[in-house]
Amino acid sequence: MQTTFCRLALRPLAAAIGFALYASASAQVVETQSVSATASYSLGGGATVPLAATSSAPGVSSVDVLDFQYNGNQSGIHTYGGPDSSFGSRSSGAGVYDVNGLFSIVQNVTNNTATAQRATFNFFIIPGLLQNDIRSNLSGAQYVSSGIQFNVKSNGTSVWGSKADLTTTAAGTSLLLSGQNLYTPALPSGGGSPSTYTIAGGLFSIDLGVIGAGQTLALQYDLQTYARGDALGNGSFT
Repeated sequence: MQTTFCRLALRPLAAAIGFALYASASAQVVETQSVSATASYSLGGGATVPLAATSSAPGVSSVDVLDFQYNGNQSGIHTYGGPDSSFGSRSSGAGVYDVNGLFSIVQNVTNNTATAQRATFNFFIIPGLLQNDIRSNLSGAQYVSSGIQFNVKSNGTSVWGSKADLTTTAAGTSLLLSGQNLYTPALPSGGGSPSTYTIAGGLFSIDLGVIGAGQTLALQYDLQTYARGDALGNGSFT
């Protein structure tokens, strides 16, 4: 089995532990249009099961998708958040699994002054973890993979992002990165490629450009995690 940070009883799990964050935008008036938590899982190569919770204006409230399955193969999902609180995503699995989680929030930022204003999006990332916990050697086509992606969009265009895909096969472990590098390897004591990465936290600030007088900017931020594997009976975690 392959697993992640979330571990249940004696079974190993494989997952991507997403980071949660607090967010705010400075440009006069901020109105949340929608928040959504969507997820899916497939076990043993079977059908994909979708899960979703959405809240739209007016009266946007927090959403939460929480689901764990144990049936030989295992999956774990927790994707949550709201307009005025932290949000996060975690995906995990064991055996043969494909698990995905996504939190998304859409806000309108309006400059209600008589002059153009520069907008800045400030957010704080709470440290997280990306891990393939391999407890015995993989063989043949067995693999374990976990990943995380964060994307900030202004009027539909990405202005900041970070993505990491961590994959372990019989040949070893590799990390594929794009966007800002937030990931620090935990070097294994026995040598070889690291299969655990901590996700740096801290305060981030993104320039969203100038909003004209009376104009509105559409701000969207997405946090996505996934865990996939085909390593039944191996006893490893991701």
